[in-house]
Amino acid sequence: MDAPGQAYPVARNMERRIVFHSGPTNSGKTHEALKQLAAAQTGIYAAPLRLLAMEGYDRLNELGVDTGLRTGEEEIGVQHSTHLSCTIESLSPDREVDVVVIDEVQMLSDPDRGAAWTRALLAAPAKEIHLAGAADALPWIEAVLEQTGETVEIIEYERKSELHALSQPVKKCKPGDAVVVFSRRQIMATRAKLRGKGRSVAVIFGALPPEVRRREAERFATGEAEVLVATDAIGMGLNLPIKRVIFGAVVKFDGYTNRFLEPHEIRQIAGRAGRGHDNPGYAGVLSGLDETIVQDALDADFEDDDLDYDWENPGVRFRPEFLSKLPEPAGWSTYIHDIRSYRNVLPPGWRLDTGPDLDLAAEIADKHEAATDERAPFCFTAPIGDDSLDPATKALSAGMASLRKKGTWPVPKTPSSKPGTDAKLSRWTEIGRCLTVARWFCRQDRGQRINQAEVETQWEKYTAGLMEAMASRDLFQRTCPDCDKPLPWSHPHRFCDACFFTDHFDDYL
Repeated sequence: MDAPGQAYPVARNMERRIVFHSGPTNSGKTHEALKQLAAAQTGIYAAPLRLLAMEGYDRLNELGVDTGLRTGEEEIGVQHSTHLSCTIESLSPDREVDVVVIDEVQMLSDPDRGAAWTRALLAAPAKEIHLAGAADALPWIEAVLEQTGETVEIIEYERKSELHALSQPVKKCKPGDAVVVFSRRQIMATRAKLRGKGRSVAVIFGALPPEVRRREAERFATGEAEVLVATDAIGMGLNLPIKRVIFGAVVKFDGYTNRFLEPHEIRQIAGRAGRGHDNPGYAGVLSGLDETIVQDALDADFEDDDLDYDWENPGVRFRPEFLSKLPEPAGWSTYIHDIRSYRNVLPPGWRLDTGPDLDLAAEIADKHEAATDERAPFCFTAPIGDDSLDPATKALSAGMASLRKKGTWPVPKTPSSKPGTDAKLSRWTEIGRCLTVARWFCRQDRGQRINQAEVETQWEKYTAGLMEAMASRDLFQRTCPDCDKPLPWSHPHRFCDACFFTDHFDDYL
């Protein structure tokens, strides 16, 4: 751990050329990097989201490049293709290629997922590595490469179209607008308000599966939906014909606390407005918010951002591929605790990423007596959250219990009722999390101890049901999850007043 770069011998034995395509949104930096990838005999595109990995897969194949797809949940044509499009966590350190493209490299600084970009940059086994991202990624890139003794070439790009801040808050949305908010409830409330005014609406948020997000993006791109309502997911590489980005909120919950958006976050999201050379973009806020927030963010230098993390602070993460090299521990929770004691042997300024999801994985591995040679890697690679109540975490624990007792993994069932209310939509997205874990296990286990055909059948029912619900012109009704009483979107609690004070008041004390 005192020399993170030495963990990847294939990359260390290569002479790698590293190029940073540095620029704002709509500058063509990723396009240029992908041109280098398409021209190579072999290569890998590493994307920040499964949706973008799927886009890269489609784009390269459309160019006539034989490309496979690998994500946490699926593989398509990986064994015989010359190229691969994958999520950043799925990049293999052992498959030597000519070119690797690492997209959204500014994510190196992300407190939660940054370690995946650190690993990719250290481990990518390619003659050429093309990094695409915002200019403020450079300090982290240099900090990582300091460990390998490599240098980076920089190609700078300018935005192709102008980006302007609106001088007044927006009172009425127009076709081509994207309204950005930061929770599913805010999204569905905004959708209902716009639908009530006769607008057709597409929605994109993280709990939707990639297939549904892609369909919603297509509805907006083709004009089938006039307005897009989305979370800040649209700031991560999605190419959409957005004329105006309108912030419906400037406070988000980041997993730890509610906080105001940082200037660099506002710039990244606002930059999605206006695509190509001839289409200027505009960004502003909805009526009731301070319109100067956007202008101040567009005027700010990135060095002035008030960041919650240190500059030059790359992260390294405990990797499950090393489990087979370890002696069987007395307990996985104890082992993760011991791992944290190695923080001090990392290079100065580096951090060890052992988040609460690893604690949960260790607890599940201990509970079900998982061994290093088989079931423990399942726990430590599963797509779970950092909350024991998260549906994916529960699904992992239930799957491990079934694997231990019955030798098979259970298949979640899609609800029979349509997701026509907010409470039912919440239930559907919970089942989606469980199905994601089941699909992940199918890939890990090659379908030997799970009914893979049934998993895919349920997944298809799930995505089809959500696509139908999102495209519906009906208004989503918000209801109390206990008694199904209709609630206004402005209601302050999940439950109606009667259910809240009868059954849930103590939870808030």
